[in-house]
Amino acid sequence: MTRGGTAGRRDGGRVRWAKRSKLALRGAALACVLGAAVPPSRLSAQSSPRLLEAVRLAQSGRSDSAHAIVARMLANTAPTDSLYPEVLFTSGMVANNLDEMQRAFQRVVVEHSTSRWADVALYRLAQIAYVRNDYPGATRQLERIRSDYPASPLLPRAAYYAADIYLKRRKDPAAACRWVTEGLARVGTDTEAKGNLLRMQDEACKAGPTDSAPAVAAAPAAPAPPPRSDSTAAPAVPPSSPSADYQVQVAAMATPAQAAEVVERLKRAGFDALVVPEKGFYKVRVGGYATSAEAAAGVQAIKAKLGGSPFVVRP
Repeated sequence: MTRGGTAGRRDGGRVRWAKRSKLALRGAALACVLGAAVPPSRLSAQSSPRLLEAVRLAQSGRSDSAHAIVARMLANTAPTDSLYPEVLFTSGMVANNLDEMQRAFQRVVVEHSTSRWADVALYRLAQIAYVRNDYPGATRQLERIRSDYPASPLLPRAAYYAADIYLKRRKDPAAACRWVTEGLARVGTDTEAKGNLLRMQDEACKAGPTDSAPAVAAAPAAPAPPPRSDSTAAPAVPPSSPSADYQVQVAAMATPAQAAEVVERLKRAGFDALVVPEKGFYKVRVGGYATSAEAAAGVQAIKAKLGGSPFVVRP
């Protein structure tokens, strides 16, 4: 056998090994995001049997078949259909790489912030940032779950990730312990987060030096977006009335244009909507209401007409 033939086989073996290693690393990153702890009811709650089948196919390694199912549904479902954000979210679940996942989940958060999939998409975006060692990006997504979807069942899991980042990466034990406290208060039946994760962090909080800052320190504000100077900037939207006792928050958008679109949808549905610029986001709210009972009724009325996860706030 010639020396050249032996060398060629060796080079070919190295190339195949490198490809397998790359695929293994990609698979490990995807598994870290898809397999991370999330209440099963939120992962298996797709209402369409076709979407459930797509997720099953992707998990069994038949990604081409999964993509075909989701692509057909995206093409045949109107963006205004209540099923559309679910299809979009599932396209992230069956994606081949983190970039595709991120794009799909980001679209859910931005374009369908009132859907029941918005908080789960934020959680997935935080996991992707975490896997990529983008810890500031991960905490921004987790803070949005806490501020914009406070009733989300994912809050205990978000608390674990946020506390882990603040303790180990950002060296801010006060913020970490604030998250642990909030997470433990919301665990409910989520025994895994309570027994195996948050309680260990709670022990670290009790043992560590936290005298320099209170355990319930304020969360760092997200950076405000730069002012828009282009001629296509969205028209100004009305600010919140300072006299309102209660309001219902419907969404938190990244730009004034996105907020204006949500306001327009609410107004077409018969709700008096407004926008509150706060912590770098444009929060769309309805109200105000004189009492908490009236605001709660407003929540139910918005859910009945538009769905989503609106909640009561006091401006």
